Amino acid sequence: MIVLGGPVGGHRLICAAVRKTVQALSAHTEVVISGFAANATAEGAVTLAQDLALRQLFGGAYASRITQAGVTR
Repeated sequence: MIVLGGPVGGHRLICAAVRKTVQALSAHTEVVISGFAANATAEGAVTLAQDLALRQLFGGAYASRITQAGVTR
């Protein structure tokens, strides 16, 4: 899955071009638009910073929410 957000996710022509290109490369990859709209970049940065801080504070006792597939809730 590829998630588009911010200005890119809000631009329908860019989204259509990305979907077309991804579909040509891999029929198994889905392109979706983030529900965070213009806040997508800030939300992602905050999530990554928070996860890093918690991992540094608590080490192995903290179970990270960040995975290769995205963020778990």
